[in-house]
Amino acid sequence: MKKLILFVSVLCLAGGLFLEPALAASKKVAAPYAVIYKVKGKVTYTKKGKKWKKLRRNKFLFAKYQIKTGADGVGTLTHRVTGKSFALKPNSLIQVTKNGFKLVEGTQLVALANTNPLADKLLKRFKKSQSYTTVRRGLEKSGMSIVKDIVVSDGFPYIVWENYGEKYSYTLTVGDVPYNIAPTEDKIVKVKLAPFSGKQELALTAFAGGEKKLELEKVNKRGRDIKYHARYLSAEQTQELQTAIKDIKGFFDPEDPSMEFMIGRVYVDNEMWIPAMEYYKRFLQDNPDEQTDVMPHLLSVYRKLAFRTLYKDAYNEYKAALKK
Repeated sequence: MKKLILFVSVLCLAGGLFLEPALAASKKVAAPYAVIYKVKGKVTYTKKGKKWKKLRRNKFLFAKYQIKTGADGVGTLTHRVTGKSFALKPNSLIQVTKNGFKLVEGTQLVALANTNPLADKLLKRFKKSQSYTTVRRGLEKSGMSIVKDIVVSDGFPYIVWENYGEKYSYTLTVGDVPYNIAPTEDKIVKVKLAPFSGKQELALTAFAGGEKKLELEKVNKRGRDIKYHARYLSAEQTQELQTAIKDIKGFFDPEDPSMEFMIGRVYVDNEMWIPAMEYYKRFLQDNPDEQTDVMPHLLSVYRKLAFRTLYKDAYNEYKAALKK
């Protein structure tokens, strides 16, 4: 497993209070509505109708994307909402909509008698919506934040949180097992957990000078205290996860970056936020032009991981990309 590297800034500390981005109303993450595959010949796509890029491999398509084929261009399209597959013909211009495909010019799409079950299955993974929040001003908030619910496994047995300062040591408790972490300059604290069964409660305490200084912030929802938990993936669930990833690798070319995005989504479905983050980041590094569509998916994961500074930095980067 590749080492997960994160670049973030240490949170500002002021007498035990932390500057946290104020989060405005929640926004839904836009999900792809279609996928194109079996591409041959000259096939290009555009997001806004200005810059056209050549398609060589399978690709997820968001609403308002347009696909254009040359004299020898063909492909197959499957839509998430209808579940139907269509043959894309030469010399055509097609726009993706939320309800299907719109012919702009050229030859009409030809409906296929049989849909691609794997393409349809992959798209259906986006039916469950994710969300992120806008960032406005900073506010002071006491207590530490850590992921509230996370699933860990043999492949990704880690808990992470933003370091609140290099003067702090920490004790993370999973169930009744304590993990002591010495002070570190690392921006992210990462702890490898020993295997355990089922669901265990999490607790985190920060110490300085031998004294307890910080604890997890208390979360109350409708008069009920919300606990922090970690769950270890069972052998059966691990097998299901591996099968899902195998299906994805069978659908995409090994060099196709869209595979990283899809695998990230599988980890999201399993509440495995750390590998989801890793795959989304890898996809964005390989495909910087996809930032406006995929960055909200990464922001949603940062939100789940309770990354305050990293979330704010990524959101500001996303806003800048939208203006380009």
